[in-house]
Amino acid sequence: MANDQPKIWCSMAWTSTLSIQPIVWSDLGKSQAQLDAMMEQIHAYMRGELVDPDRFPGPLAFQFHKLPEEKKRLPDVSLIGGGYLLISKKLTDLLREFDIGRTQMFPVTVHEYDQVTPRPEEYFALNIAESKDGFVPEQTTGPCELIGDRWTMMDWAVPAVNSPVADGLDLWVDKST
Repeated sequence: MANDQPKIWCSMAWTSTLSIQPIVWSDLGKSQAQLDAMMEQIHAYMRGELVDPDRFPGPLAFQFHKLPEEKKRLPDVSLIGGGYLLISKKLTDLLREFDIGRTQMFPVTVHEYDQVTPRPEEYFALNIAESKDGFVPEQTTGPCELIGDRWTMMDWAVPAVNSPVADGLDLWVDKST
């Protein structure tokens, strides 16, 4: 018997410690007003809102001086400071084949520790600017917990969603997670 249920892939990139990379903003010598604007942008980003690429906090650099070259080869999805998702060119190209709505991917420069030498790879900040409401906690396999108005779960949990979220956009954040 064929399973005619829609298939939905769920990424835990925002919550998995495996996604965190040793990359920091390379130009944090900003005024308080600039830092406040940066935090406002980060909060909008985390809510799944469209953000202004020109207000992205700035170039990135590896945090450690003698990081081995293999540690500088980032995975296709990396979590960096401020909760931003940094994605590879390969994943960017793949996502462009889907209906991503207002979601945007804008180029970001990653430098070596010296904050001058750019890395040869191309990276993009992923701004998922679409959301749906479909998480079903009571049908989720694995622990999930309501903290404030947001659901959280372990990396290995298998979230359940209602089937209408399979219609329309292919990439979104759930409003309650």
